[in-house]
Amino acid sequence: MRALAGNYDDKPITLVIAPGYRINIVGKPVPVFGFDKCPPPDEAMSKLFGAESLSDEDNCTVIKPDAKSVEVTFRLPDGPVREKWSVERNGDRTSLRRPDGLLVVPAI
Repeated sequence: MRALAGNYDDKPITLVIAPGYRINIVGKPVPVFGFDKCPPPDEAMSKLFGAESLSDEDNCTVIKPDAKSVEVTFRLPDGPVREKWSVERNGDRTSLRRPDGLLVVPAI
């Protein structure tokens, strides 16, 4: 997950999940994809994560400061799944919750 903009004056920031980012679903790493246009990397993000640009792709998950939910898709053995994740904020921490009530966590 990448922060797109700095956290200025304690305002929430826009977060971006790159296409193919792997999360843990039932103990297995599963790549997820969104439906948003991928933003161009800013200078700070390019220095931190490399200059690779995803700006021509439409499968990022962009979590804007006012977002209440985001839609993603992923593939399980039974086929493709589309889910709406709720966005939860607590101070400067942002969490995503799946429809089954479990928190979205990165695959290890």
